[in-house]
Amino acid sequence: MGAGIGGGFEHTFELIIPMKYHEAMRKDPKGWKKAVQKEHERMVEHGVFKPIDMNQVPKKSKILTSTRSMKQKADGTKRARLNARGFEQIPGEHYSETGVSSPVVNEASIFMLLTLLVMARLYGELNDFKGAFLNGHFTNGEKLYMRIPEGFEAYYPIGILLLLLKTIYGLKQSAFEYWRALFQALKGVGLKRSKADPCVYLRWTNNGLNIWTSWVNDLLAIGNKADVVEGRENLKEYFSLDEVGEVLEYVC
Repeated sequence: MGAGIGGGFEHTFELIIPMKYHEAMRKDPKGWKKAVQKEHERMVEHGVFKPIDMNQVPKKSKILTSTRSMKQKADGTKRARLNARGFEQIPGEHYSETGVSSPVVNEASIFMLLTLLVMARLYGELNDFKGAFLNGHFTNGEKLYMRIPEGFEAYYPIGILLLLLKTIYGLKQSAFEYWRALFQALKGVGLKRSKADPCVYLRWTNNGLNIWTSWVNDLLAIGNKADVVEGRENLKEYFSLDEVGEVLEYVC
């Protein structure tokens, strides 16, 4: 499949199974180096971490390590996603055990919204927020330090660690903290959370009812087209422009 659209894959398993850092570098060092560079730029742009001298880190602090999920998409795009090794985190110090998962929309809510979309002939969009977990904050005052990830050595001298300022993929609390940030953003654009489903958000406008729902980093919005588009554009004030993925339109 990848070969048919320019991806250059030898087997479709390459679309499913990610590679480790050194394995990917052996296959295409130039291409994957660019992907790692892009991931570093994404982290810097989001203010995810702060370089800190190893001597400034409190003694006996647990220093986390990381790994990479090197995956090539069907269109040939390379993604060198950085993942923290969350299993190294210490419960109660690095995260709260009650905040390790993101609520997701109920299946029944999805059926009702799609039915409403069709019967009321509404406009709908499905948005995918890229780099979603990089928007979460440490709301309980956690201090997490991490060793320089594979591929980032060229950017930092020896003796430097990274103080995490935002959540990254792989951390125990990443999904929950992203959802918390998302909820604040949706609240900021005038949506109220449903009492029946914590991942359904509503607002009334002059054009009628506008409904949004979230499944981790996927957002479905239905209603009047102008209201849906306005809501999506307003969200960009909370999530940077390239956080909003391609829009899939469902118009009845």
